[in-house]
Amino acid sequence: MKQTMFAKVRRRLYRHPVLVMILFGMVYLVCFNLLERIPRQIHLVECALDAYIPFVSSAVIPYVAWFAWVPAVLFYLMYTDRTRFWRGFSAMVGGIVVTLILYTVWPTGLNLRGSVPDTGLCNELVRMIYQMDTPTNVCPSLHVFVTVVLLCTLWSKLGITGRILNGTLAVAICCSTVLLDQHSIIDVVMGLALAVLMWYVTRWTRFGRRERQTEFYTVEVKMVES
Repeated sequence: MKQTMFAKVRRRLYRHPVLVMILFGMVYLVCFNLLERIPRQIHLVECALDAYIPFVSSAVIPYVAWFAWVPAVLFYLMYTDRTRFWRGFSAMVGGIVVTLILYTVWPTGLNLRGSVPDTGLCNELVRMIYQMDTPTNVCPSLHVFVTVVLLCTLWSKLGITGRILNGTLAVAICCSTVLLDQHSIIDVVMGLALAVLMWYVTRWTRFGRRERQTEFYTVEVKMVES
């Protein structure tokens, strides 16, 4: 009975991915905001390389573009390849859950932010980001993690032009996190490592297995046709 009920819920959620994204987004925001507000001992994250990275206010452009690129990629995958979408979304959810657990048991923070120049639109955007996003709960970087996971998910669906454009944007987004003093190099490396780990972990989920079966079938058809 319980398995049947679980199967019904799973099938219903599978048919309504937008609802799943909204529900998960709400849960994530509640958890993250709670972690931001609970007073805790913060462990500073820094390395020697951070001192050599300049502050570049124009890097806020790819940093902000991330907030439009992420839903655009998810909706594109949702309507073009539902299996691929669920694998990428599963990897993203799994990594975010792991990150929230890490933020809970080992709170991290930065001491990299300096003064922002007074003039310019980019500088105003940076100040706005600094006000909304405190320099805590930073390792691993969710900006980097989500970017790499979605790029991996999207990669096989793109032609050469799409790969160049999306790959360039992904690199710019990852670089922007350190150029704006939002993250340390350590946060970026940890975010990248977590993304690669979760991408390969989801290879063994039902969506990853279904994807491999589809790829195998496609290769067989091409061999027969040739």
